Amino acid sequence: MLVDISYDRHRYIVIVELSSTAIKILKLQPRLVDRKLGKHTISRYQPFAIKVDIKKLIDTNNYLNTKEFSTSVLTVLNKQLKDLITIQPQAWRILLTGHYRNVKNTDEILKLIESSFPLALKRKDVVAELLTPDEESGLSYLSWKKTFMFEKDSSIIPENAMKLNIDVGGGTTEITFFKKLPFKNTVSLPIGVEPYAEEIFDLDDFSEAILWRCLTAITNEAKSHLYKLVSLPEEPIDLTICTGSTLIVDREDEKNNDVRIYASAIGLIVTKQVTDIVRSIKYNTEKGLSPLGNNDKKILRRLCGLMILKAIMDYSNIDNAYNNLANLRIGAFWQTNDYLKQLNGYKLD
Repeated sequence: MLVDISYDRHRYIVIVELSSTAIKILKLQPRLVDRKLGKHTISRYQPFAIKVDIKKLIDTNNYLNTKEFSTSVLTVLNKQLKDLITIQPQAWRILLTGHYRNVKNTDEILKLIESSFPLALKRKDVVAELLTPDEESGLSYLSWKKTFMFEKDSSIIPENAMKLNIDVGGGTTEITFFKKLPFKNTVSLPIGVEPYAEEIFDLDDFSEAILWRCLTAITNEAKSHLYKLVSLPEEPIDLTICTGSTLIVDREDEKNNDVRIYASAIGLIVTKQVTDIVRSIKYNTEKGLSPLGNNDKKILRRLCGLMILKAIMDYSNIDNAYNNLANLRIGAFWQTNDYLKQLNGYKLD
């Protein structure tokens, strides 16, 4: 993390996440989400992402190909960093998640990323942070906690009760049973939305039967990993939060981030959307268009994410969860914002 000594509500905080599937960037002035001014809403964060596929750059020996990584990822990252330098942020964080943790040449990749930084960042000694599963899961939870119930009573979060945080990503899925931060013993499942979605995109037959076969296989594989890797706590789980852009089916309350998703409803949602997708593909085919439009792919990614989530909820005996509209970058923003304020003697909200 790089921060200036002073704190300024008008100067940007920049969070860059290198995930398994994208370069994700959040740049934000703290004043734009000031709760005291009633300005908060999730849409104000306005993050953006540039798609990359790290898994395709990993060889059979689990090494990330440095030459291809430099060409396809670092050139894009470098351009974005140069653009961000012009806004003179008061704080920078460059975070690595997912597959970056699991390759055998992680240290080499970290050095390669830092050596590619523009000169202005090198002079400031900016470093790339490789997040542990606990840190990654913890930031997704913090993003929800910091944006939940701005207008209401947030004391409903049970302080000493058992809670579950689920973060369904593009390449991995993190699961944490916890009572309070910092997180410990997070399990990182080797499953994510993108590989499943890409398999579906490559299908020759998009019938309902084939789609259901693919979706059922996702659930079965997720359950297999859960039984092998995840031990359930003895205490009942009082609160569950799920994070992941593909899980969002309702953006009704962006101000308070107070949206629920029910395990019993996921099956109905998936059934309806499978039917809608098949109808859309049939229409596109008849019109001589590409079978899958961008919106169709977005829906299919959501279905993959929901099947992973449903497997986790069933395994954990969870009926409902808060469907987090925020994400890891927003959690990192608030963590950095609070750190800056504390450095300057501000009392935190």
